[in-house]
Amino acid sequence: MSEVVAFTLNVKPGRYAEVLTRYAECTHKFAEIRPALVSHIVVGDEDAGIVRGIGARVKTHTYSYRRR
Repeated sequence: MSEVVAFTLNVKPGRYAEVLTRYAECTHKFAEIRPALVSHIVVGDEDAGIVRGIGARVKTHTYSYRRR
């Protein structure tokens, strides 16, 4: 089963670039310690003062098949 995780940060005026950079660094570090996180993206809207991170995790399953 796959999961999608999203976090949103509200940014104070004048701090958008700093928060975006730090948040992107944080998501890369998080992905290193969580190998199940297979994809992530950080997006934002400076005018709205929002930075959002979205990540996808995939849970792997092992299946065995028997021949008949």
